[in-house]
Amino acid sequence: MRMATAGGAAAMLAEDEIGAIEAGRKADIVLYDLDRPWWTPVNDPVHQFVQSENGSGVDTVIVDGRVLVEGGRIVAFDADAILAEARELVPAMKERNGTLFDLVEEVGRAVI
Repeated sequence: MRMATAGGAAAMLAEDEIGAIEAGRKADIVLYDLDRPWWTPVNDPVHQFVQSENGSGVDTVIVDGRVLVEGGRIVAFDADAILAEARELVPAMKERNGTLFDLVEEVGRAVI
């Protein structure tokens, strides 16, 4: 855990700005819902986090003091609108890049 926090800050030459939760430092933090099955019972939080957490237990994300995710839902922007726009764009993208998509499918069949 120290490697991922203070160690990362030191590697970025920013140990006075990040790497610890202290007054005056930039704060990026993720809070997890510990009621999820893979967190029960909590025996070794670091081990369970590394081995079991896949992101679906994220409850709150705060980046530089700004809440981006709250209660497991993105609140920083309208995610539903972005997903809807992406769904509309995919057919045109597939048509425009049809040869590439065909190649990917061909390679996938060859590998399997």
